[in-house]
Amino acid sequence: MKTDRKKAVANLDKLCREVVVLRDKGRCQWCGKTENIQWAHIHTRRVHSLRWRLENSLLLCAGHHLHWHHHPMEGAEWFSHK
Repeated sequence: MKTDRKKAVANLDKLCREVVVLRDKGRCQWCGKTENIQWAHIHTRRVHSLRWRLENSLLLCAGHHLHWHHHPMEGAEWFSHK
């Protein structure tokens, strides 16, 4: 049972990530880089009701993804003006 749930979550993650990559044209939404791109969330992906919402997802390069986590207020300010 738990394995089925994990598979479903993994499949939904893959699908949502693919959609976000296409939508964001494979670029970091903060700086435009195309290397080390990661699927990021504005609000934690632990909340499954938000995890796959496209308006809660964006692409960030690894550096800006880490920056977002270390400076959430700055990230929120940037995102609110995006």
